[in-house]
Amino acid sequence: MENTLLDNPEEYFSNLGGLHDARIEGVNWSLSNKKIIVSIDDINSNFEGLPNYKGLVSANILFNHVHEFKLNFSLEEHYLSIYDLEIVSNNLDIIVNLKCWPEGVLQVRCKSIGVLKL
Repeated sequence: MENTLLDNPEEYFSNLGGLHDARIEGVNWSLSNKKIIVSIDDINSNFEGLPNYKGLVSANILFNHVHEFKLNFSLEEHYLSIYDLEIVSNNLDIIVNLKCWPEGVLQVRCKSIGVLKL
């Protein structure tokens, strides 16, 4: 397992195609630790079927020092697939807007983001 605290989350996730087509396997929230963990089936899923696909890499996205979040997922289907990931950083916070298909959104305001490759 490889755990990485991201210096530039916008660039990191942009290089992964914004996690497009990755499936969310679970969301874990710890109020006492101010942390949200989003489990992803394959962070390379945007490139599946293309020559530059590096293979299946499951991972946990760690949102640290969370002080605001909104979660709204429709659970009508058997899975949630990411179709858009926006990340904006300023001097104080990282603001994440993760949109899913068929319907859902996770919005997080945190201090740092890490990735734990499984």
